Amino acid sequence: MSDDQRVQEFFETRETMRKIALYMGLWPFENPGFFYRLIPCCLVSLYIYAILIISNSIAHHVNDARLVTVCSGVITINVLCILKILRIARYRKEMLWFNKTVTDLCNQFLSDGELKKFVLDDVRIFRCFFRVHASLCAFSGTIPIITSLVSVVYQMKHDIHPIKYSLILPGTYPWNVSTNQFVHGLHFGFEAYSLMWNFYVGALVDVLFSFTILQMTIPLRGMSHAITNLRYERDYGNILHKCLIQYRTLIKCRCIVQKTYGPIIVFIAVTGPVALCSLAWQVTQMDSMTNMQKLRFAAHGIAKTLQVWSYSWSATNLRGQSENFLEKVYCSQWLGNRTFMNTVLTILMQRPLIIRAGHMPDVSLNMFVFVMKTTSSYYLLLQTLD
Repeated sequence: MSDDQRVQEFFETRETMRKIALYMGLWPFENPGFFYRLIPCCLVSLYIYAILIISNSIAHHVNDARLVTVCSGVITINVLCILKILRIARYRKEMLWFNKTVTDLCNQFLSDGELKKFVLDDVRIFRCFFRVHASLCAFSGTIPIITSLVSVVYQMKHDIHPIKYSLILPGTYPWNVSTNQFVHGLHFGFEAYSLMWNFYVGALVDVLFSFTILQMTIPLRGMSHAITNLRYERDYGNILHKCLIQYRTLIKCRCIVQKTYGPIIVFIAVTGPVALCSLAWQVTQMDSMTNMQKLRFAAHGIAKTLQVWSYSWSATNLRGQSENFLEKVYCSQWLGNRTFMNTVLTILMQRPLIIRAGHMPDVSLNMFVFVMKTTSSYYLLLQTLD
């Protein structure tokens, strides 16, 4: 693939992300209208609706360990979606500045015919992750809906009466929802809508975080290459000064990412083992499973694992690229040149771009390892208690 094709691929990916986020009401822009601001409120209301009916189910079947485990996992997913929406809505103005700033930085390096071939190494990895994660989440969100509809159609076709209407969420309503087709259809529609947006918003924010970090690594790669591949020695001072300004800008961008996604990462790190363990526990407690159930559990488990991996890998990649840039500056031709020494030392005094989430250690692949180990420990504990 030529360099121009790779650049075009990146621009297409960025535009796709913008359109999807815009459709879901999570893309910041200046002076949004009333109805656009209303979209996140509607989504949060759907998730609260799901949490309430599932909590009611737990209250009525508190002695059923399997049902309580299933309900707890679904509630955790809904709470995470609420947190994602609220954090992005809370820092809408900051993310608007971030998008404009990082887009300008990326465009500067991608418009340079010499640099653009070195800055897009991670785009293909991101595109693969985007497609796989979105497909798995969409599959997990639509299969329960299709299964429930097929069940009703099958009963109607074979004249099975009374028809058993099965809903999607493991919830309990304080009223009868199977009195007729209209009442059941109304509740089914609400639950289907809630479930679809649950998985779609969940997948979108995970992918948005990875794309946000990807855009920050593009200037870092370009700056590293510019420092080590000078065309003329007289350009050294100008490039150093420009890199210093750009790196300080990226530090501000990193702070915005931390404020926006920090609580989300903490929640994922804490509840990730619980969600994965709950999924594994459901599988082991079922006497028999259809092929569709197996596929759904597998898709959900892989999507949850990819979610944790995406945050861990993206933060690790950002730190690695920033450390590489600082190393390139240190190894550049500044020794013995007092003219550039102050600028170089100022750059070297900056810390690597590390993503921190609350009081947790630095977000890195160690978080992914921690979640996987904790999941195994929880599952073995449940097996022992059983």
